[in-house]
Amino acid sequence: DREALLNGEGNGMAQYAESNGFPGPKHVLDLSEKLALTARQKSDVREIFDDMRTRARAIGKMIVKVEEELHYAFNSGMFKLEGVEEDAESIGKMRGTLRGVHLGAHVKTKELLTKKQIEQYVALRKEQKEKEQKEKEQKAPAEQHKH
Repeated sequence: DREALLNGEGNGMAQYAESNGFPGPKHVLDLSEKLALTARQKSDVREIFDDMRTRARAIGKMIVKVEEELHYAFNSGMFKLEGVEEDAESIGKMRGTLRGVHLGAHVKTKELLTKKQIEQYVALRKEQKEKEQKEKEQKAPAEQHKH
């Protein structure tokens, strides 16, 4: 979670959008050839991605900072209940803001794509997820049968 926050990664933050046909800018860029993006679309999606990542990294750094302070407070035993509650609430608000950044990027990205590109995107992402699931399932039995 820490590395994802510092790198501005979504880590499932926009699952609501993704599962309802709102493409993520990173995945659209990864699939740009298969989606036949125009140069303009690619440039605009890159701009959305870069803005999202910049904002997400900044918020992620703040979250990590407060979480580290909270960890230190408990580790050292130097804390007050009010401070713990305030820090926890602050982390929750920042995580909500971060989710909004990621969801907003999905909304903006969808607005740039044609209906056909969105349909292709949904199909390609479904295919990717099914492949990942199969690979995961193939690894699991091998790990379960160790004696």
